Amino acid sequence: MNFSASLSARASRPRFQAALLTLLLPLLAFTGCGKRETAVERGNREGVLHLSVGSEPSDLDPHIVTGLGEAKIIQSLFDPLVSYDPATLAPVPALAERWEISADGLTYTFHLRADAKWSNNDPMTAQDCIDAWRRMLSPSLAADYAYLFYVLRGAEAFNKGRTTDFSAVGLAAPDARTLIVTLNHPTPYFLQILLNSPWRPIHVRSIATHGDPLRRGTAWTRPGRIVTSGPFMLKEWIPQQHLVVEKSPTYWDRARVRLNGVRFFPTDSIDAEERAYRAGQLHATWALPLSKVLPLQREKSPALRIDPILETYFFRLNVRKAPFTDPRVRRALALAVDRDAITANILPGGRQPAPSFIPPLLQGYTPPARRAFDLAAARQLL
Repeated sequence: MNFSASLSARASRPRFQAALLTLLLPLLAFTGCGKRETAVERGNREGVLHLSVGSEPSDLDPHIVTGLGEAKIIQSLFDPLVSYDPATLAPVPALAERWEISADGLTYTFHLRADAKWSNNDPMTAQDCIDAWRRMLSPSLAADYAYLFYVLRGAEAFNKGRTTDFSAVGLAAPDARTLIVTLNHPTPYFLQILLNSPWRPIHVRSIATHGDPLRRGTAWTRPGRIVTSGPFMLKEWIPQQHLVVEKSPTYWDRARVRLNGVRFFPTDSIDAEERAYRAGQLHATWALPLSKVLPLQREKSPALRIDPILETYFFRLNVRKAPFTDPRVRRALALAVDRDAITANILPGGRQPAPSFIPPLLQGYTPPARRAFDLAAARQLL
């Protein structure tokens, strides 16, 4: 069984995610009314957003972390080559001001902005992107998400150690502001995957000043060390208390960054996070308990947002063990699961039945023939 589901959402750079419970308060000065100022009211006065990241971040290395909490912070610190319009999901420029795609869909040529800079004032270069992706693919780093890069020509062979010649990977920088990427095969969603944390360029040269850049845990991601490219810079990180980012003066699009900063808090559970939101400690929560979704929908709460998310949840069965070695059993199980009833009655919050692994909003998606719920047909197969 596979079905799309999520209650995650983020409140900074636009991204289609689900069930955002957010305070719809303007960032106005707090005038006071005889009560203690809440964290949200203080944030409104200071222009600082207060958010939770779930459990304590393990690291801020985009090539190492795999959690959603870390990803939220990383997305505030590191800009992607390409972003997208939140209403249409159409690609829009970010670090790359424009790009061309070859007629065969195999070659992408990105042109970096002249004003794209790192937080240490170094200009962003095409070689920075190549150096970052080489680190991501290096076998010694053993990055969990290295497989995302296998769409690049020669990337899988390099990552698996079948070759040590990185020049065989489909990356080239003919000049400082031009990056040429060659793929193994046409990939309609390639521009979308560039939004993922591992694809966001990092400043490998500064990492090397704190130890071997291919070794984990060299603490290059700590305040005062980490060099970033996004709308915010890391100001403070006190484990188990908070992590603070502040507006970057070197960010290419800083004129449109309305916040002065974001304060991230670790929380132990979704219930604790929801209570913190209601107590005025958080501006938003994307960890809304399922039991709260339907009541809020019935109330038509203006604080509740439900948006599509590019995510699929599914059960995976061991087809090497009986009875699932028999394709008739697998087919019967697929027919016997009422996905519509599950998404409507058990999993509220805008979830939809998933006829395939690929989310419908992904670029290049083609709807497959959907297998209808048919209990009688399932019984006939057994």
